[in-house]
Amino acid sequence: MPNKATQIPGGYLFNDGAHQVEVLHPQRDRFGHLEADVRVLDITGAVLGQHQGIITSTRFRWDLATAAASRNSQDVGALDTLLLAVELELDAILGVAGQHLDLNGLEKWLHAQDTSYRYLVHGLFERGGLYLLTALAKSGKTLLAMCLLIALATRDEWLGRAVIRDKPLLQSVAIFAEDSPRTVARRFLRMLGQEPPEGIQLHVGRFQLGDTNLEETVAALQGVDLVYADPLLEVSQIADLNDAVQVRAALQPWRELARRLDCVVLIAHHHRKDALNQGARVLGSGQVTAGVDAWIEMDSPKGLAPGERRLSFTGRDWAPIPEQIITLDPQTLTFSLVGTMKDRKSQAGEAERKGKDTQLVLQVWEALPPNAMEGFTYGEVATALGWNRSKVSRVLASAGQGCFTLTGKAQSKVDPIRVHRGALPGGPTLAP
Repeated sequence: MPNKATQIPGGYLFNDGAHQVEVLHPQRDRFGHLEADVRVLDITGAVLGQHQGIITSTRFRWDLATAAASRNSQDVGALDTLLLAVELELDAILGVAGQHLDLNGLEKWLHAQDTSYRYLVHGLFERGGLYLLTALAKSGKTLLAMCLLIALATRDEWLGRAVIRDKPLLQSVAIFAEDSPRTVARRFLRMLGQEPPEGIQLHVGRFQLGDTNLEETVAALQGVDLVYADPLLEVSQIADLNDAVQVRAALQPWRELARRLDCVVLIAHHHRKDALNQGARVLGSGQVTAGVDAWIEMDSPKGLAPGERRLSFTGRDWAPIPEQIITLDPQTLTFSLVGTMKDRKSQAGEAERKGKDTQLVLQVWEALPPNAMEGFTYGEVATALGWNRSKVSRVLASAGQGCFTLTGKAQSKVDPIRVHRGALPGGPTLAP
């Protein structure tokens, strides 16, 4: 065991009689972990090993102990035990996480932060972010996420958004904790129709991320750009989804995973069946959505075709994103972008308006004398239908070419304009 720490400029020095451990610039990160620049020296002051990172990480201690032991043939386990004792002592010196304020001036603090935007999918998924993909069960959210995996490996865009390639090969890991290996394999084969691309790794089977296996998981996923986990209930340690405290605690390891790996973490989750409003449809406590950076909801509102889905976007730092319509190819099980809900509603409104205009044109046509040689004045049409003259003028103007013929002269009392039957809207022209 080391002696009590001696304070030195910028940190602390620990001494167990055979080694010295120098800890410089120790601080707690946002998750309460101890970060520092640590050096192991022999009793003469010669440096045996140096490492910068999270002291509370088992991998950190083991790597440093291994490096130091290789310099003077000491037992790695003994050095690891020494570093653990240093960690515990330092933990007591710095105090319990979240109990002490660490205040900095705004100008100094801002200049110390990385404020850049580092997207994996432009304007949507940012590195270091935790996201949800939510929908009713069996509605296609897993297929949509699998399309994202393939897009990161092989394409330049996903649903109309650019994939940002800041290195030759983007690495993705998908954790399927619910589906069987056969189901996952069958889906990928239908989606790809060829040999799978490089960069996608899978874990198919039970998995739950928590505090006990976080360090191990971080070490295993070094260099990964996207982690997809499916579904939330199977990959997290939540006993009660309606318990806000449990939900926050279960999401925290996933958030830390995203920060530590500087990757995107996307988790699939379910909707409840009895809610309509965006956000309220997400199953469980409101902390499910409050505890993530953003989420995408998938549903099938009235008016969409059977294979179409609506995507709604809600994010902490997202600008307003229009709702999108995507469609599923049943042969390849892949989704493609159709357009926006706004455009679809506009098209539907235009079609409805044209349908109403067609009905009005047909009413005028049926009100006219059957013999096309005869005809009604504007006033006679208005009287027959109970309309005013301006409505008659508007409907006639909207009629297709050939529906009516006009004779006579404007503002003439002797030979006023008369409206005659022409081609039946949608049908053949009547003979006079």
